Amino acid sequence: FEVSGIPLYDPRLDTTVGGSGAQRWATPSTWTPSNNTIVQVYNIMRGISFVDGSLWGGGVAAEDLPLSEWFAGMNACDAATALLGGGTEAAYRSGIEIRSSDEPAMIIEELMKACSGLMIDMGGTWKTKVGAIGSPVLSFTDDDVIVSREQEFDPFPTLTDTYNGVTATYPEPTALYESVSAPIRTNATDETADGGRRLIADLGFGTVPYKDQVQRLMEAYRLDNRRFRRHGLTLGPSAVLLEPGDAVSWTSAANGYTTKVFEVGTVADDLMTGLQRIGVRERDSADYAWNATTDTKPSYQPPAVVVPPITQDRKSVV
Repeated sequence: FEVSGIPLYDPRLDTTVGGSGAQRWATPSTWTPSNNTIVQVYNIMRGISFVDGSLWGGGVAAEDLPLSEWFAGMNACDAATALLGGGTEAAYRSGIEIRSSDEPAMIIEELMKACSGLMIDMGGTWKTKVGAIGSPVLSFTDDDVIVSREQEFDPFPTLTDTYNGVTATYPEPTALYESVSAPIRTNATDETADGGRRLIADLGFGTVPYKDQVQRLMEAYRLDNRRFRRHGLTLGPSAVLLEPGDAVSWTSAANGYTTKVFEVGTVADDLMTGLQRIGVRERDSADYAWNATTDTKPSYQPPAVVVPPITQDRKSVV
């Protein structure tokens, strides 16, 4: 069976919480089905009620899911993305059949793969980041780095954590949602840089029955994996508002950076001094730029053939 899914609450369609529309959390009859990935995750975080009154999901209070962050993620999922041959589709959509015995955290993890997303726990407040890195919220130079504190630099991951090509499987509607393989994505330049070796990552997008979206995700993951540089450093109190998932810009003569963008992965606040110990990894929003004409690879799946049973003649037996 191919179904549309259960109605979900989209806070962007609720005037009472800063959106625009008639949906209300307390009135499920106002909800509508949605294939927006972050809308789906938001509902799981709040909790999905069963007819017997039980709750499946996080049961997280609304105030612990800041809507400014979740609105941004939902809007990023809805962003129009060009298709080969014309037309557009939403950037990130998903769908999955969930059993009541499934762990909500596991389902959320699978859904976040569908939008290159991150879930960030800020001491009980949950944020989400979708797709490309955002604009830097802080810019600094070498002069802002506390040189008396230890600095770490990891320019390359281990070979087992490096890949230059990607394969992926996904549920294909024309194959009756059986798992099929998307076209492999490789890069000769990266293979040369890796000593002439083809290093393949095998990804699974079990919640994405959309072949073009799968190709966009594959390329974004492949390119993002090539952003190797990681730093650990300490900044002054001016960095006190930094949170994991934020983008920062670093100009460094020592490292040859000019407004190079990094994503904050960890933050440790020294309460005695106000100094901020951060761990960052290089990111580039260009990794998520997609040209449908040049980047889309041919993809063909033979349609499923439904063979009806042979008609049996009914005969009387005397």
